[in-house]
Amino acid sequence: MTARSRAVGAPTRSRSGRRLVTCAGLALVLVTAACGGGSGSKKTAGEQQATATTEESTTTTAAGAVETSTTAATTATAANGVTTTTAKKTSTASKSSTATTAKKTQIGGTAVKGGITNVTAPPTTAPPTDLQVGGTLTLLKATDALGFDPTVATAAVGADGPTNFAVYGQLVYADPADGLVKPYMADSLTSNDALVWTLKVHPNIKFTDGTPYDAAAVKFNWERLQDPKNSANRAAQANTIAQMDALDATTLKITLKAKNAVFPQSVALIPFIGSPTAIKAKGANYNNDPVGAGPFILKSWTRDSQMIFDRNPTYWDFPRPYVDQVVMKVIGDETQRLNTMQAGSGDILWTVTTQTAEALRKANFAEFAAVQNGGPDIYFNMRPGKQFADRRARLAVTEAIDRCDLVKTVLNGVVGCSDSIFRPNSPYYDPSIVQPAYNPTDAQNLFNQLAAENGGTYKINFTSFQYGNFPGEAQYIQGKLNSYKNVKVELLFEATNLHITKTLQGDFDMTSFSNPFDDPEPTWTGVFVCNNTASPTGYCNTAFDAAVDKGKLTLDPNERAKAMKDAQKAFYTDIPGLYFERRVTWHFGTGAVQDLHMVNDGTILLDRLWKKK
Repeated sequence: MTARSRAVGAPTRSRSGRRLVTCAGLALVLVTAACGGGSGSKKTAGEQQATATTEESTTTTAAGAVETSTTAATTATAANGVTTTTAKKTSTASKSSTATTAKKTQIGGTAVKGGITNVTAPPTTAPPTDLQVGGTLTLLKATDALGFDPTVATAAVGADGPTNFAVYGQLVYADPADGLVKPYMADSLTSNDALVWTLKVHPNIKFTDGTPYDAAAVKFNWERLQDPKNSANRAAQANTIAQMDALDATTLKITLKAKNAVFPQSVALIPFIGSPTAIKAKGANYNNDPVGAGPFILKSWTRDSQMIFDRNPTYWDFPRPYVDQVVMKVIGDETQRLNTMQAGSGDILWTVTTQTAEALRKANFAEFAAVQNGGPDIYFNMRPGKQFADRRARLAVTEAIDRCDLVKTVLNGVVGCSDSIFRPNSPYYDPSIVQPAYNPTDAQNLFNQLAAENGGTYKINFTSFQYGNFPGEAQYIQGKLNSYKNVKVELLFEATNLHITKTLQGDFDMTSFSNPFDDPEPTWTGVFVCNNTASPTGYCNTAFDAAVDKGKLTLDPNERAKAMKDAQKAFYTDIPGLYFERRVTWHFGTGAVQDLHMVNDGTILLDRLWKKK
């Protein structure tokens, strides 16, 4: 027996007593799923049927099969007469794999929730009794990471979420299995008034260079996100903070610029903390040579090819991680990535492409899926002097595209078309408050007006990603718009990292992007508020901002739902963006892969994974 095997039998740390978000005297449930995503364990065919509850039930039709996923709930009435809905905890232990395809569609909690409340951590981190440790796990992904500097990171599963989690772990994560933000390298995040928050960092964690992972390190990293010189991708989340005071090694006092009852959701988007010592010493090279305290250490990086991560022998959450090495291979071509997985050269594959999902489903790979709000969209650059500063141009494009025909034609109807930013089962969905409908007659009239006023054919430059569903959808949109008179659309595909950078900098006219989420704050709302310095569209509407602020301040869940509907009214009237597809994020694994849990928008908790030999 190896030393690594013996370690598994050692006592493990239990996190059952840890709390993330607490508040004295309040009994309302905080909405906490920041970015969407899903978590789940593999199930046999006989286990797949779940019982729907009034809290949430989403049905997804794929390849003729209907799957229903639910989050069980209990209700209780507090002394003040407020009814609280609480997600019921379920076991996260994986079942042994079987010959039957494992399928589970898991989405975030959608009950109307609000306020600041006590939220407990998962009951235990004890390893499974049949755990087998060691080995190499290979993840096939579509795009390379932007880098490892936390100012560069977006925490997005399609880009740098998995890579940065490997190196850094994360302070907290949004767990859509029960709709809670949960602790990871933080022990708690507490507030009595939604203005002043106390972050407790788990004690005695060290970066791999020996630097303490403490309150001062968190403050240092978040101040870098706030520094305009760094042009951080997550500056908007960090800039909700007015002041930070490291009271001791494990305690960071955070004073916000304004009350925000859902601040933990912002923290779930800025969870990566790097070694201050290494960041200062390495300068710009730190982006390629990071130092974290996560489950793995970056061994090598061949850009646009692969990264190799070795197990961190001093990882704080012993005995994790369970595998000795993780290899992340970048295969941008969807067919090649699918073929690689089917040929046995990968353990896990990430995709948002329905054709890939159908092929792997039929081939009996284990399926882990996340159905989200938001999703693929078009951003219109509304800045002064830009052609889409004219609302008629935005309305014309919106009314010209039949969104249901788009998903039927391009995606075989596997996912739903979007009349709203929110899923129909969301508490923030209202059938009377929806995006402008398909109206080809009005669209043509608007294009005629725009062409007449601009001296001829109305020309649109359209940019897009070149992976996944994006090429087919972009080509459909281009073809549909070009079928109208007096309009001409030029389509340009951009490399992933370039496209992300240019979009976030507002360097486009009309662009295809993606904004999936479970809870709207801050992943949707933060993109479109006036004070977002990294706003893709340049959109600013004080009515929208007022609704967003009300949603963050109110402790009444029904008032929060009303506020989100008011925000939608402003958004659908102004049309800074058009959401055209209901996003599903998939991971498919071999039968050997155990304990795959997705958080945020689909990032895997890599330290929980293990392989059955």
